[in-house]
Amino acid sequence: METEKIIYEKICQQTSLSYQFILAPDRKTEGIQCLLCGQISYDPSDVKFRFCSGCDKFHS
Repeated sequence: METEKIIYEKICQQTSLSYQFILAPDRKTEGIQCLLCGQISYDPSDVKFRFCSGCDKFHS
């Protein structure tokens, strides 16, 4: 798991993005996935402010 986190961090450093927007299986609900820890949230507030509760940080 630690190796995966290092890989995600390297990807984020190269692309300068540490999140991606995704759709829920119902294809109606927008979500956000943290590329640092893999956490997925469909909470509208998390999506709006690009917040990851797993990392406890806001993505820019």
